[in-house]
Amino acid sequence: MLSEISKRQAESTSKDVSLLELNISDDERLGIKKELYDKYAKEYEKRTDKAPYLYQKEIARFSRLVKSKKIVDLGSGPGIYAQELKKYGLDPLCCDFSPEMLKLCILRGLEVRLMNYEQEMDIFEDESLGGLWTNCSLTTTPKNKVQEILKEIHRKLIPGAPVFFGFIESENENEGWIDSDWKYRLLRFRFRSNRDNIGKMLRENGFKIDAFTEISREKCGKNDYVNFICTKNGSS
Repeated sequence: MLSEISKRQAESTSKDVSLLELNISDDERLGIKKELYDKYAKEYEKRTDKAPYLYQKEIARFSRLVKSKKIVDLGSGPGIYAQELKKYGLDPLCCDFSPEMLKLCILRGLEVRLMNYEQEMDIFEDESLGGLWTNCSLTTTPKNKVQEILKEIHRKLIPGAPVFFGFIESENENEGWIDSDWKYRLLRFRFRSNRDNIGKMLRENGFKIDAFTEISREKCGKNDYVNFICTKNGSS
């Protein structure tokens, strides 16, 4: 059960949050993102530690589809999903912008790689990954960059390999900056869209959607989450 404070916070997390239009370069945006997750790594871990229990069916299905044990958790945060994937005999590599997040992954016994996944996907060879998991990591990235990342993910996967994409749903597509609030005392960027637009974007970038699930705000007390288990179509 949510505490009364958590309930009020969830209720205050409006789907229509006012977004700021700021003239911030990509390098500045990435610096802000790193600062945010370094500063709030432990708080983020505490707040999301139980989240994998909401994704057990997705984790199991994804794990059955992998083409090799070597997979990537892109934007892994503190490693809460990688830890679950490891229970299925997989060998996840936690990749994240934030050194502080990766320290938490190491404490969970996970392999880590510090990387800017918006620019450094070439550390992986083409068609080398047996699967990739990324839950909500792309919701902190501008849509034009998301499109580029999807193309890179497609190139790096073995043909037929699975990828899990988790997004936060909004009725209307929007992106921009959120001012500091009760959750984070720093600016943060967010991208939101609806299931139809997200599905279209995934298909346009070479992914076949094999399964779709959703986790409602009523169930998790926070946001509406939409999840896509996809496989890579064809070769790069």
